[in-house]
This record gives sequence, C-alpha cells and structure tokens, in this order.
Amino acid sequence: MRSSRPRILHVPTALLLLLAGVPARAQLIDTGTPPTVANWPIFPFGRASDVSYASLGQSFTVPSGTTFTQLNEFDFWLRDNTITGTTPFYAYLFGWDPATRMTGGSYLFRSTAQSYTGAATPTEFSFVTGGINLTAGQTYLAVLSSVEFPDAPVVLRPGATQTTSWPNDTYAGGSSFVRNGPSGLATLTGGPWSLAGGTGTDLAFRATFAAPGGGGTSTVPEPSSAALLAAGLLGVVAVARRRRTR
Repeated sequence: MRSSRPRILHVPTALLLLLAGVPARAQLIDTGTPPTVANWPIFPFGRASDVSYASLGQSFTVPSGTTFTQLNEFDFWLRDNTITGTTPFYAYLFGWDPATRMTGGSYLFRSTAQSYTGAATPTEFSFVTGGINLTAGQTYLAVLSSVEFPDAPVVLRPGATQTTSWPNDTYAGGSSFVRNGPSGLATLTGGPWSLAGGTGTDLAFRATFAAPGGGGTSTVPEPSSAALLAAGLLGVVAVARRRRTR
C-alpha cells in the first residue's frame, strides 16, 4: 500500500512561486553608448573664454504609468583629446519645461565637485543621488557645468582643432541642450537653452530608477512577496528530496 503523503508541488509550480517573490529590477533610460571618434559632446566644456561658460544638458522624461519614479543615479560620458589640464564641474538636476526650454528654478540635486581631463577614450561619470522622488510623466534636465568654478579656463593642446560629434536623436523622451553665459548659477536658470547641434540630439546618458523607498537597482519584497518566495523555496526543496528518495 502506498503511504499517504502530502502532495508535493511540481517543479514548474515551485519555480513560478519563487519568481513571484523576486523583486522587480529598476527601470533605465539609456540614450546609447558614446562614439569612439571625434569629441563627445560639443566642446569647449567649462570656461570657454574669460566671460563665457559652456554648459551641457540632457532632458529626460520619467515614464508614465510606472511606480519606478525614484531617481537613484544618472551617468554621462565625456570625450575630448584636444584639451590639456583638467576642467572642474558639478552635475545638477533641474525641473524642465520643454515648451520654453528653461529649467524650473533651484536645482533638485548637485553632485560633489568633479574634474575632467581630456582623453582619447570616453570617460564615464556616475552621480548617485541618494534617491530623488520624481513625478511620472514629467521632464527633467540633467546638467554638467563649470559655472561655479570661475577660475578654470579650458586650454587647447598646441595645434589642436576642436570638432563636434553629435549622434542622432534616438531617445524620444528628451534631447541634448547647451547654454553659454557668465559664471554663476543664474546662467543655468535665467534663460532658455539651445538645442545641441541645432536640430536636437542626445548626449551619452543613462538614468536608473527604482520604486520610492527602494534602494540600489531593485526593490525590497513586500511581506506577501517574501511569503511567496519562501513557499517557492520550500517547494523546490521538497521536490528535490522526493526525487532522492525514489
């Protein structure tokens, strides 16, 4: 006579329960990788002259209909082998009005001081925000600028000629912008920005989102999800034990 034992979950069922308890990964906005030739993006970047500063911006739109609205990190890539020395700068995050091409007042985030040294290969800069809750469907502008460093001119290498390389505008939720003006934050907030390249393109840019209250690149399972995860693990273990005793 067969002994009566509780019915064991089949492997597919156990795995489905296991996967149900795994937290969802964060959402990304990614405009693509930078080109390996020419300068990226437009330069000079920093103090272009004694009275003018060139600032760079990439607008992006938080996806609608999602709970992933906490901006945890954003990244830029820079490449310019025509300059010598280093260029100090900050990264900023502003609200953005696409109709007027203007930032929305005070910045929402400012990084620690950074510096860029001209190089023949793209350099990635990552900015961890600590978690900024944004609004789904709204557009924002991420900025790199030296306007708070008035004593840092850009110096060209002897005989170097600066060129510009702009990719296509492949990201529908935003575009790249430039703003020239004197030192001080008023340059970033006091007037409209210009489309980079004149027609609209993208910088090499990436933004990482999580659900509000989540950390890193994933969210912590809620109690119900944790229970499903435990049930899935128990089911897998039970199936394995049953097969060993056959």
